Amino acid sequence: FLMLLENPFKVLDGGMILSYFAIGGVILGRYIINCLLRNSKFLKFKKKNRKLYSFVTTVIISISVNIMLSPVISRLYYGLPLYSVIINILIVPMMSVVVTLGILGVILSYVSTIWGWLIFMPGGIILKFFVGICEFVMGLPIYTINTGCPAVISIILYYGMVIFTVILINYRVQRRIRHKLYKATHITFSARGWRKIYFGVWIAVFSIVCGGVVISEKCNHEETILFADVGQGDGTFIRIDGCNMVIDGGSTSNENLGEYVIVPILKYMKMTDVDYWFITHSDLDHI
Repeated sequence: FLMLLENPFKVLDGGMILSYFAIGGVILGRYIINCLLRNSKFLKFKKKNRKLYSFVTTVIISISVNIMLSPVISRLYYGLPLYSVIINILIVPMMSVVVTLGILGVILSYVSTIWGWLIFMPGGIILKFFVGICEFVMGLPIYTINTGCPAVISIILYYGMVIFTVILINYRVQRRIRHKLYKATHITFSARGWRKIYFGVWIAVFSIVCGGVVISEKCNHEETILFADVGQGDGTFIRIDGCNMVIDGGSTSNENLGEYVIVPILKYMKMTDVDYWFITHSDLDHI
């Protein structure tokens, strides 16, 4: 809130959005773990297998972070990293070490730059390890899935489904639902019967949401003409009747046109295949 008071346009900053949604993912993961701990079997599992429990909680938090970040990443970068859950399992346990070393390094740097450097150095090694993992994964086949730019309504439906799931797995909410249904119908169900009802309701809502997302995405990727900002040059992207076409795509004023303009637009419009690429003539601002 204070950051937005300083500069309201930070609400559009990708780094800020990703940071806070990642925190939301961690909170969601802890919420799921707390709900699981209400189950006596999971509680016994925690007491008997501490190391395995720690690994399971890391996996849950990693999945939760990806659940919260997926629509944001799709909206910002027009794709989803396929191996991010696995990477998070490796990275999440070490992040607390990096943050702690960073804070201590800053404090000790005021006393002595050498002390600060000695504390920063192991954190830097860990961060280089993170970068190395990411670079290795980027070399793997199908490391990212092209999603295009999802429609706003799709994102709203997605997070609506997440909120509905969070409410449905809450023990107090379940108890209230059972109490109200019993008062209305005077019918009692076994624990297994209630689980079947909850699961059936979740599947029904999930199916409706998926249908809504599919319809909104089809409308979002229908007939489109987009004129690229290539500087001094020409570049037109056309989608019509499921056919993808590009006209020209050159520039004399933008040296990194392919990396920063052409490829992002292809991803944005979900043009995983280009059917026709027309070159009107061979001047540099057109090829």
